[in-house]
Order: sequence, then structure tokens, then C-alpha cells
Amino acid sequence: IIRSDLIHQATLRTGLSMELADDGIELKLDSLLVDRLNVNKYDFSGIAAAGELDSEHFNGKIICNDPNLNFLFQGSYVQSSKTNDAVYSLYANIGQADLQAMNIDRRGKSKIRLQTNASFRQLT
Repeated sequence: IIRSDLIHQATLRTGLSMELADDGIELKLDSLLVDRLNVNKYDFSGIAAAGELDSEHFNGKIICNDPNLNFLFQGSYVQSSKTNDAVYSLYANIGQADLQAMNIDRRGKSKIRLQTNASFRQLT
């Protein structure tokens, strides 16, 4: 149970599989489709996600086609089992976000657009 004044009702469908492996759990999110997610008294819709996670890597994507929020996020993480070094990569494209309509900025008209591509390496 999530107890929050920020998050309210949600309607979603998902396909998820999990396997126990020698080095931990492997999760695969085949699909996550969010028809409605009420956050901060705004109903988000048109959200889809997919991804994989295990002890050494993550690879996932989230897409949103809400009337007031259009974005794509792709991210990955890979950790070397030999050196424990890790590589993080992400790409995000916010085509448009109407912060006033989503009840984030109530001062007046407030819209943003953003595109970023980043890669980080952690050396141990």
C-alpha cells in the first residue's frame, strides 16, 4: 500500500517475469501500460514502459504520450563482474511538458522542452 497525498488512483496493465539465477534475480518487464495515473491531482495517460534488470545490468525505456507531457527516456547500466566498474547511459527527450496543466507550476503559463544524452563511467 502506498500512502501519499501526491499519488492517487492508477489503472495499469503489465507483463512481468522473474527468474532466480545463480547471481541473483532476473526481472523482465515485457510491458507496462498506464491508462491513468493520478499524481498531484492530474490524470496522466498514455504511459508505456519495458525493461530488464539483473545483478549486473539494467536496460529500460519509458514513453509518455499524455496531452500535456510527451517524452521518451531510455537508460542502461552495465557492471563488470570482474572489475566492478560500471557504465551508465541515458537518453531523454521531453518534446513538451506543460507544467501549469500538470499542477507543477501554478504561477501561470509554464512549458519546457529538453533533450539530453549522457554517459557516465564509475571506476572502482
